[in-house]
Parts: sequence; structure tokens; C-alpha cells
Amino acid sequence: MDSNGLSPYQVALQHRRRARDRRPLLRLPWKPVIHVVILAVGLTLALSTQIPASAFVSGQTYMIEPGDTLTRIAAATGISVPCLAAANNLSDPDVIRAGDVMNIPALSPSTQTYCVKRGDTLTSISAATAIPVDCLARLNDLANPDAIRAGQALLLAPPAYRVKPGDTLSSISRTAGIPAHVLADWNGLPDPDRLLAGQSLRLSGSPASGDPTGACNPITWIGSENYWDDRPYGGPIAIVLHTSAGSLGAIDHWFSNPQSQVSAHFAVGLDGRTHQYVDLADRAWGEGNIEPDNVWPGPEGMNPNHYSVSIETEDGGNPPPPVTEAQYQAAVRAGRLILREYPNIQYLVSHRAIAPHARANDPGPRWVATGRFEALAAALGLKPIP
Repeated sequence: MDSNGLSPYQVALQHRRRARDRRPLLRLPWKPVIHVVILAVGLTLALSTQIPASAFVSGQTYMIEPGDTLTRIAAATGISVPCLAAANNLSDPDVIRAGDVMNIPALSPSTQTYCVKRGDTLTSISAATAIPVDCLARLNDLANPDAIRAGQALLLAPPAYRVKPGDTLSSISRTAGIPAHVLADWNGLPDPDRLLAGQSLRLSGSPASGDPTGACNPITWIGSENYWDDRPYGGPIAIVLHTSAGSLGAIDHWFSNPQSQVSAHFAVGLDGRTHQYVDLADRAWGEGNIEPDNVWPGPEGMNPNHYSVSIETEDGGNPPPPVTEAQYQAAVRAGRLILREYPNIQYLVSHRAIAPHARANDPGPRWVATGRFEALAAALGLKPIP
């Protein structure tokens, strides 16, 4: 908790909303940059006697100029000296060199690092971020999970890289200094020659098969322009579950395309990876139109997107594979995160309950016939409407 009693997730969400309130009339997509110093390009900035706060972008990097001190950089970024030092592996905070590239820890709903505050415990950070204690300990090489200190920067996610058009596994391998076959193993890539722009690749950790429940896969912010601001009609009443043919990378590409006019708040991969596209304070474009014979519990004549939070799930194509344990557990964690923000949600609804004709198989037998849908509703304490 911070000095105002806010959890790390609430602090990050507050930062996101302040940024949204300050944005210009021409909306720019809010997309945090992946926090991997070895892959980032330093921002060369001219400094006067005071570093302007505008020189820094949370989650990006800063190239140190002559005369800089860590104290001045901390004052400009609002990030403490100990946290900057920990995030950049500085053994002596008084020794920084002009020309070095410094990582500026991110502040976002899917922030990759968290700066420990006085009174924090790994248990309280776990509860706020929905990342299990043992995963936090493993990510940060903590031999003693009870030994964390104020100002320490904790990784909340393995370092990752977002694939750009033209990237290949070989080119990413050369840049990151990690063998291509290791990258393929860490990310469970069935076809290393097939990467999609926007896909997120882990750059550290253990093989994907080493985490069968996906418990150590945190939420990664991808972002989408396909949403409506705020919730003028009140809080959501339901979580709506979807399934999508194809890969998680394909979902990222589709939701990131403004021309698709489609999005969801979250998507959950077969391997437990979870991506977020729309802030929970805003309305995603996921539920479409209400059809005759629906059993949607919301108000008649109103778009269901106004009253819902949507979770898309990867199903790998035709025929769709069963819901994996990693995917199910990740959906539970996403649902609990949603309920912490909106505890008055009452229902878990299938997309077919809203559009029984156009979406008769959404989320399909892999969720409904197998009992996974009912189990998810029970785990979240919600009334199921399959």
C-alpha cells in the first residue's frame, strides 16, 4: 500500500486515468513500451539546470547527460532514488555515467516493475497484483520472500519483447543475445518461423511447459483504440466470456486494428498468458448487438457493452482444443481482478446468451459442455448464464 492506502494496481490505474484525463482531443493510443533496456532506444534529451518531467515517459529509457544526478532524475520522474537504483542495478547511486541508458520503471495497469513501499509485504503485493507469492519470489530471485525493503524494484513480469513487422525469431535472438531455440522453448512456439506483429515474447524464465497452470504469467498491456471512454451508465453487471479461433497474437492484431471496430478488456491464451486491451474504467466493443431469444440480464434496449467486462479466450482454430488448466486459472485470475474493481458484478454470461443466433458457439462446448463455464462462475461467486 502507498501512503494513501492504495494498492499497487490502484496506484497504476490512477496513473492511467490521470493520463487519460490529460489527453488531447485527438486521442492517441496509450501503449506502454516493453521494459527491456537491451532492446530500447535511449532518448537523448538536452538538460538545463532542471530536468523537465516531460523528458521522461514511464516504461521507456533515458540517456544520461553530463551533470545529471540520480536525485535530479528521481525528482523529475517521481520515482525514488532507491527504486531507480534497483531498477538499473546501480551498486552506488552516486555513480552514474553520461551516455549510459537508464531504465525508467513503468507506471501502468500492466506495469512490469513495482517499487516496494514501506509496510509492503510480498503477500500484500501478491494480493494487489494477482501474482502468486511463489511467482514473485521466483521472478526476483528472492531466497527469503519475507526480506524485501522499501525502495526495492520488484519485477512483476518476465522481461518481454513485442514483435514488430519484419521481425524474425533469428533477428530478435541476435538483438537479445538469446539463442532462437531457447526463445521458442520459453514461449512455447510450435512454429518459430511464424511470428505475428504485436505478439509478446518472453525474454527470460523457464520453458512454457514448466508452468502448467500459467500462474506465473502476469497481465500484459497491449492496448486498443476500439472503446468508449468511461462508464456513464454505471458499473458493469456481468463478465462476458468469449472464444476466438486462432492464436493470441492474432487476437492482439485484430483488437489493435482500429478498422476492426472490435475489442475486449482481456484475452487469455491457452498457455495462460493474459493480455489487456481496454482499461476497466472504459467500455470495450466486445458484445455486439442483443438478438431475439437472448437471456442477457441487462436493461432492454441498451447496448450490452455499457454493462459488461469482456474476456476473450484463445481456442487455437478448428477443431478447437479443450480449455487448458493454464487458461482456466488465468481466466479465474482475470475475473478476480475485475471483481476487485467492480465487486457488484453478479453474472458470468456467455456471448451466445446475448446473440444466440450469430454467436451460438461462443464460447462453445469447450467451455460450456465441459463444465468449465459453470466452474469459472462458481470460482468467482457469480450466477452463470451460459
